Amino acid sequence: MRVWTSGPLLVLLSVLEAGCGGGAETRSPPPAVQPLPEDEDGIRCLFDAEDVKRWTPGLGSAFAVAKDGDLLIQGADNIFDTGTGTAICGEPFARSFHFAADREGTVYTIDGRTFGIVIAGAVTKLTELPEEGFRVTVASADRLYLYGPSPDGKAVVYLLTRNREGKTMVQQFLTLSGKIAALAPYGADLLLVQGNSLYQAGLRRDGKVGAVLLADLTAGRPILSLAADGARRLAFVSTSEETYCLGPGGFVPILAFGGELSLSGEVNEKLFVYQPSEKRAFEVNLPRLFARLAAQPTER
Repeated sequence: MRVWTSGPLLVLLSVLEAGCGGGAETRSPPPAVQPLPEDEDGIRCLFDAEDVKRWTPGLGSAFAVAKDGDLLIQGADNIFDTGTGTAICGEPFARSFHFAADREGTVYTIDGRTFGIVIAGAVTKLTELPEEGFRVTVASADRLYLYGPSPDGKAVVYLLTRNREGKTMVQQFLTLSGKIAALAPYGADLLLVQGNSLYQAGLRRDGKVGAVLLADLTAGRPILSLAADGARRLAFVSTSEETYCLGPGGFVPILAFGGELSLSGEVNEKLFVYQPSEKRAFEVNLPRLFARLAAQPTER
């Protein structure tokens, strides 16, 4: 089902654009849209605290959508499949770790400074990272981003690619002052979050990598998570209390709850919102969500 080329999204984007300025520089306030609650039609709870008790005693913030549509979630010392409730790695992780998965089901992990790939229930090391505290984001089966602190105290983003022969190449993509809270591929570029602000980073005409401000939540809470679809120019961010969609005039609240975000489905028609502190996760049907929001009367 191709949801992005028909009614609900086009109507919603026209709603967001009505009366809005042309980007982050104008800071024009977007029209008022009432975000939808957890019990709205098209929003489904995937698991709650009772389910988590059967899988793992503790939860981390990382999660991914598995190839079969179930979620992989970060436990205290392993990664758990919510479909089976079992750990996917034979040996527990020794330290604080992070992971991500591509759409073919390949899982990448960071344990301390070790970046690896899960093969047949075991982690195979790919490379050593310069510092602890890194995270991984998957753009495609042959392109990943690793981001975290550099030895000089700045934030660094590495681009990891694989050629046809299977050789892994790592290059420094971007260095910034301040911590990167979240990062997501956006076509050939990437989106990243620092504090309350969303930036787009990519190659400039001079061949160097630069970052530009797209929008910010000036008076809002810090942004916790980010999900993006570069092909359709869609971006979602969340705080601890709300989830927003990026419109031409800035962020518009769409859900009255927040959490860690991920897009999935054949054409990214599903938005997943994972709340490790509440021990639950939701699947949001975006065509229904957009249709309900677009049907609302707007106020300036």
